[in-house]
Amino acid sequence: HIIDIPQSMIDMEMDGRWRNMARQFGMDVQQVKQLFAANQEQMETISQEWSAAAEKSLKARLIIESLINDLKLQASEEEVKDLVQQMADEAKVSVEEVNKYYATEQMQEQLLEEVKERKLQDLLIAENKIKKGKKTTYLDLMANNG
Repeated sequence: HIIDIPQSMIDMEMDGRWRNMARQFGMDVQQVKQLFAANQEQMETISQEWSAAAEKSLKARLIIESLINDLKLQASEEEVKDLVQQMADEAKVSVEEVNKYYATEQMQEQLLEEVKERKLQDLLIAENKIKKGKKTTYLDLMANNG
């Protein structure tokens, strides 16, 4: 199936990438764009690379969301609590600190989506069968010579 991504979605993803870069630099988006504006070729290269990556990312997101919806995967309150505990353990912080970070409704939605995505991954891995193939070298495999 072909997935056509509206340009408006790609533009929103690109805006998010600029905001992330600005946050990393401790600037606003306009200041960051001005840094790159001096070199038009560099600005066009960034724009092309980010646009292609944004489109690929959005397609993957839409496929994942479709699978989650088709399989009617849900996230229970207990599963969210387990995820928060796992995050706290991995980061070596308290559960309260993790809950504080995810306090907003938008962040709570991210936790629910993370649980659903992990369920999907577990399901896909469980449904796969490993089959031995012919022996090949790493270089041939990566070069698709086999």
